[in-house]
Amino acid sequence: MFYRIKNLQQKYVASLYRLKSIDPVQYEQLKVECNLLGYLDDTTWIASFKEELEHMLSEAYSYSTFINIKVNKQKSILMTNNTNYMINNQTILKFGSEHITLSNTPKDQSIQFLGVWFSLQGSRNFNIYKAYQITFSTSQKLSFK
Repeated sequence: MFYRIKNLQQKYVASLYRLKSIDPVQYEQLKVECNLLGYLDDTTWIASFKEELEHMLSEAYSYSTFINIKVNKQKSILMTNNTNYMINNQTILKFGSEHITLSNTPKDQSIQFLGVWFSLQGSRNFNIYKAYQITFSTSQKLSFK
């Protein structure tokens, strides 16, 4: 399934410019094209448009039906900055033969996937705070040993 999805035409392109040299000043563009991140039973679908996402979900549904895997659609999380398809902060997605209603993750919240935190605001504050919490918690546990 991952192979089929990865080879679809639709890919999300993330790019940024980084400083390559300071004398003379030169920048280089770094690009990543992806539409899927996955590990074992955790999968993140990445799409630029709702239709692309539904196409990928259709492929996943076909695969899971074929090999008799149950997908828990209620555990799905939606994170989007495109509000065109939103009604009361919810989006209806076609997932195979079913339609599921998902609430959008608020812009000021982050979600975790494979140990990495993501947010729509792109702010590092949440990650810094999370690192502080983990460090503080670990130091508290170690101080009593």
